[in-house]
Amino acid sequence: MIAAAGFPLTIDTLGNIVLAGSLADGTSLSQTSAVSMEGVWPLYVPLYGGTGSLWSWNYFSNRAILSATNASWINTSNSSKTAPYRAGFTNEGVSVVGSWYDPKKNPLLALTNGQVTLDGGSVPAITNQITLASNDTITLTSSAENTNQLTLKINKSTGGIAGTFVNPSNTKQTLKISGVLLQNETSATGYFLGTNLSGTFRLSPP
Repeated sequence: MIAAAGFPLTIDTLGNIVLAGSLADGTSLSQTSAVSMEGVWPLYVPLYGGTGSLWSWNYFSNRAILSATNASWINTSNSSKTAPYRAGFTNEGVSVVGSWYDPKKNPLLALTNGQVTLDGGSVPAITNQITLASNDTITLTSSAENTNQLTLKINKSTGGIAGTFVNPSNTKQTLKISGVLLQNETSATGYFLGTNLSGTFRLSPP
């Protein structure tokens, strides 16, 4: 299984690729494709009712995914009243990165101490120190740090990671974190959605 940043995908022995997940604006996406003999994966997904798309040429190398060229993620408009970017956007410099995921690895990430950073999404930057137990349980190193009530849990079967935290600027608002483990980088990465913008999540060595 390959865990691509933001969404998991699987590859069978025939090279068939199945992708299903969500983008950093909360948009669901899915694709069925195939990897070539040279390790190239063509990614194209129409989005937003045909008014946008995500596409890139990617390749597999040393148990990782890399963009052969910059990816294109375009949203010309989004009519949904709950969409964080209703005016649309054009991202032509996006990179697709991913890592081979082995659910039998123990622990799933080769670190004992790490840090979690949350940034963007109209939320003040947050950094918390964490420990990762041998059973892959994530715990903050000090309860005094957990003023934002951060929680994280790893899905061992898929390599996904999810959690919640309280917005420091609005303590009545709880935000959801969604991401994936990148075992080849000993980290995890993903996103969260603020009121009208998305922010980045990263778990990494201290």
